[in-house]
Amino acid sequence: MRNLTTIEKRALTDFRDALVADFGAVDVRLFGSRARGEGDEESDLDVFIVLPRVDWKLEKKIYGLSFDISLKHAVLISPILYSQSDIENPSILISPLYQTVQREGIKI
Repeated sequence: MRNLTTIEKRALTDFRDALVADFGAVDVRLFGSRARGEGDEESDLDVFIVLPRVDWKLEKKIYGLSFDISLKHAVLISPILYSQSDIENPSILISPLYQTVQREGIKI
């Protein structure tokens, strides 16, 4: 995360802390252009999140949390949510998105 600004790091830390404390997040990783060091000031912060379970109500709460923290820190956090059972599915494990996160994702 050395390519991120102090504000971006703080936003991601706040987001991760809330995900773990309030929703029991199992894994939280930055991926995409910002993780690769290729992003610029207009790039979003792609965050891969694994939760014990995912349903629409939980998704709505996490998207709201993402919006609030993004607004507070003047960044754009783009969460991607998966449940623990999702990432145990063989078809997910071979998906390009999951493979990318495994290859370049940075644990927050």
